[in-house]
Amino acid sequence: MPESMNSTEAAREGTVRSKLPPEIRELLDAAQTDIGAPLEPHAAEILRKARSEDLATYERFRAEYRRCGGRISALDQATAPTDGEHGDGGQGRPIEWNDPDPWPVPVDGAALLNALLALFERHASLPEGGAVAVALWALYAWCFRAFAVCPNLMLTAPERESGKTRVTEILSWTVPRAKPVSDASAAAIIRGIERDGPTLLFDEAQHFLRRRPGDPIRGILLASFTKRFAIVERCEGDAHEVRAFSTFCPKALNGRKLAAIDDMLTSRSVVVPMMRATRPLPELRVDRDPAGEDLRRQCARWRDDHLAELREADPDTGGRIGRIAQVWRPLFAVADAAGGEWPKKARAAAAALAAMAATFSDGETLGLMLLTDVRAVFEEKGNPQRIASKELDEALRDLPERPWASMPKTGKAITAQARGRMLANYGVKAETLRFDDAKDAKGYRRDAFEEVWSAYLPEAGGNGTVEPLTGPESRDFGDSRTVDGNGRVNDSKSAKTPAPQGVSTVQRFENRGAEGKGTPEPLHEPLTLRQQPLGKLTAAETYRRASRGE
Repeated sequence: MPESMNSTEAAREGTVRSKLPPEIRELLDAAQTDIGAPLEPHAAEILRKARSEDLATYERFRAEYRRCGGRISALDQATAPTDGEHGDGGQGRPIEWNDPDPWPVPVDGAALLNALLALFERHASLPEGGAVAVALWALYAWCFRAFAVCPNLMLTAPERESGKTRVTEILSWTVPRAKPVSDASAAAIIRGIERDGPTLLFDEAQHFLRRRPGDPIRGILLASFTKRFAIVERCEGDAHEVRAFSTFCPKALNGRKLAAIDDMLTSRSVVVPMMRATRPLPELRVDRDPAGEDLRRQCARWRDDHLAELREADPDTGGRIGRIAQVWRPLFAVADAAGGEWPKKARAAAAALAAMAATFSDGETLGLMLLTDVRAVFEEKGNPQRIASKELDEALRDLPERPWASMPKTGKAITAQARGRMLANYGVKAETLRFDDAKDAKGYRRDAFEEVWSAYLPEAGGNGTVEPLTGPESRDFGDSRTVDGNGRVNDSKSAKTPAPQGVSTVQRFENRGAEGKGTPEPLHEPLTLRQQPLGKLTAAETYRRASRGE
């Protein structure tokens, strides 16, 4: 059998070789002893001509070259035509970067941020703190390699024509190596990140996020937050060698209702809720540079001068913990290094945006809803030290506009078993307790919920991802000086817009306590929206109420 196979192979090889021109046959013979011989410039030119004029001959050589152990990808690269429109013979065009030369003298960081701030304020209608956050993120994009995490910038709105794409266009002129992404494969994205370290700008990102759960682009977006885990592996070449690719780079996403599509991605992002402009804005010509080369050169110089400092930075996060602290830490570090009023502006913007972004979120899970309503039941009953399970279930079912009387899947009232399982996920379990009637029954101690409420329900006073808007500094983002082409600082002041009063966290259901709707307390105290349930309001109306401090 082996002899038969050998003779068949030899016959096939002889047939193929006989069809090759003499000069191509010589290259094949040379490959037997030197696999790189066909890739030498003079040999590659012969094969390139065969590839363009006699494809059958090239394919025969290609097949035999593989049998010799050669890499086909290397052969195709060496013989790629060179007479194409862009000089490399490939389809499309090669990606080129025009990295700016750093500014020749040191740059005032606060003045640089003020110039970025003025640019965004002039051309876009952003919420309180939004322009500050976007300006900080734009400068952070130049320095992202200094940090262990890479927060996304998420520009979201309830409807189209809210200015999301306009802000993204301005970002494309202010961030390094801006790379718009409207439709791309995961393979192209990861190879581009590994090779170039670009700033990715996803336009209408809801189309990416609404793909199937296992879509690789969603995985790249989620896994690229932390540098240590921002790695994907792919098999490369004919030998299927496993290679590692970085996915760590700045990413800005815009789109409708992004915050509600994927809460995991939202928690890794600086969220800027946007609305349609209510004032005329200067025309933004897409064929004209609104930022200017000088501004980008100053960003590059500031990065070079402060990269080492930023690597060692450990900014005060103002009591924020967990993911929300990770998201804002790089921006706080940039603000602290810039100096001036920017450390104060950055923290005020973080508080203001957290309060506003909460009004757009639809991400309350059934478990968090149950924790919230259990707390409401305790409060309605005067905060007793214990409550019977049966009494708790009856009170839950009586809450208006809540799902406990008709659960989503069954259409029936919540059962004791379902309630017990849901609360057990948070470490709260029913116990056998003695009640005032001297009878024992299953129930819950109030103190068993205290830590859970504090951790998961920030409006209860815990350290969650929704921060209260506190302090008079949140009403004033200071001056907005700009850096001119000569590195000088102009003394022009920007308008100071009062921050919304009394906006902190958002209670996502109607307050059923004895206080009624009440009136807003002074700043420094956590407040809640006590109007009609969020579910009855449009996103736009909810945003407007939050902006007015209602």
